[in-house]
Amino acid sequence: MPWTLLARPTVILAILLALSAAGNFILFKARDRALALVALKEAELNHARSAGKACSDATRQLREDAATRAREVARAINAAREAARDAGRRADATLTARPANPQDVCASALDLSRQKVQERRK
Repeated sequence: MPWTLLARPTVILAILLALSAAGNFILFKARDRALALVALKEAELNHARSAGKACSDATRQLREDAATRAREVARAINAAREAARDAGRRADATLTARPANPQDVCASALDLSRQKVQERRK
């Protein structure tokens, strides 16, 4: 009889210890899964951040390139505009020029053409 009384608290303690160990095992497994999930989500977040930064950097570079090209195009348009004005002025001068020899308009036109070619060669 004394052993049965002693055995009962030992059995109860053994059962409690087994339950505690099982509970700890379950908690540690859940903790490990949660930590793995946190690590996975942090990796995904870091990847998203780096992709976002790369996109922002590319967008910034495109904006700078577009501004540079816009300045180049504006300069080219202004140069073309000025060249067109000069060509218009030359055309107006040619069209309003009096013939050097009113009796021979063809010879005057030929002389004027030669003069214009000489001016362009300078």
